[in-house]
Amino acid sequence: MNFNENYLELLSKTPHRSFKQIKVENCEYADYIEGGKNCYYVFDAGEVEDVYYSDWIAFSKNCCDCSHSLMMELSYECIDCQECYNSNFLLDCSNMTDCNFCFSCKSCKNCFLCSGIKQKKYCIFNKEHSENDYYEKIAHLKKEGISKLIDLLNEFNLNVPRINMHLVNCENCSGDFITDSKNVYHSFGIFKEQDSGYLHDWGSYETGSDNFDCLMGGNSQLCYECVYMDYGYNCNFMHSCSHCTDCEYCVECHNCKNCFGCSYLQHKEFYILNQPVSKDEFFEKVAKIKKGLNANEKINQ
Repeated sequence: MNFNENYLELLSKTPHRSFKQIKVENCEYADYIEGGKNCYYVFDAGEVEDVYYSDWIAFSKNCCDCSHSLMMELSYECIDCQECYNSNFLLDCSNMTDCNFCFSCKSCKNCFLCSGIKQKKYCIFNKEHSENDYYEKIAHLKKEGISKLIDLLNEFNLNVPRINMHLVNCENCSGDFITDSKNVYHSFGIFKEQDSGYLHDWGSYETGSDNFDCLMGGNSQLCYECVYMDYGYNCNFMHSCSHCTDCEYCVECHNCKNCFGCSYLQHKEFYILNQPVSKDEFFEKVAKIKKGLNANEKINQ
């Protein structure tokens, strides 16, 4: 058998975790979650409590149906939001309190069906009202139902200017929702990254660099075609790996160096298809395998 066949056979025989949970309590049907309590159907989350049916959410509690949001509390149906309290149906908002059906608003309180406003309170369709009038009017609007209110907000948004990209403390970057980054090309949902491109939902507390075509990870350098990769260095074609150096075609490997085509290994070095080899033999065999892979690719083309 060639490398591809041996690799697929190895993947089918080695064990794989059904889910990834670290320091969690009562988190049923949750995957890729660290620091969670009383969560259900939550994915790609960290430091969350009493959160349900949400993904890419962190440092939040008492939330449901939220995505790509941070530091949220008592919120429902919020996307691309941060530091919001007791708010529902928000998109691209931050520092909001007691707000509903808002888009691209910041630092507002008690706002309803608003778009693109900052530091306002008791607003409906971007117009300020007295406190009593505000509650009276939203009580009437709520009778329209959720679907109608969403349609009203979408129609209102058509007449409100909006920014074309969300870049915060960035230099020479393109894409959207990029923060503290430099020289990042065509990437989305990025935090602390430089000299990289074609990334999605990538970044963490430490700056990464020279990564391309990667998804869901961070703290890495010189990585290509990696998914769910953390603290990787010079790694290619990896899935669900962490703290690996000079590795390729690995799945669920952690703290490994110079491993090629391996699955579910920890603290290993100079392994091919989960078998140990000498240092010299490793580089010789890897070069031969890559040559065969390149030849097959040319034939397929």
